[in-house]
Amino acid sequence: MDKTMFKSAFENVSDFRQEWKVKHKLIEIIFTTVIAMIANANTWIEVESFVEAKKEWFKKYVDLENGVPSHDTYKRVFENLDSDSFNRAFISWTSKLSNESAGRIIAVDGKTSRGSHTEDRKEVGT
Repeated sequence: MDKTMFKSAFENVSDFRQEWKVKHKLIEIIFTTVIAMIANANTWIEVESFVEAKKEWFKKYVDLENGVPSHDTYKRVFENLDSDSFNRAFISWTSKLSNESAGRIIAVDGKTSRGSHTEDRKEVGT
């Protein structure tokens, strides 16, 4: 994963927080949230738990010098983040990813890997 591609896509998302109160960089919060949610974290507690469990991997891409943000921090930041700005950045990042991958990405929705199937035992997604 190219961390500069992610950072450049999200650099225009403004940080609404008061600078002297900031413990975690906005890019750390956004990056860890996006990756955790791609990995199926569905709540802020799950995001925090996932990032904590994968902290060493995340440190390859973001500093996390003040540790993993709390679930309350994730919630507060995303409740107040400019959603239009975030959406534009997310679309920009995924478009860049698509262009860079040249079709080498395989979309996985998880149904087959979780064993979802119909009554006649035919797997969903096949």
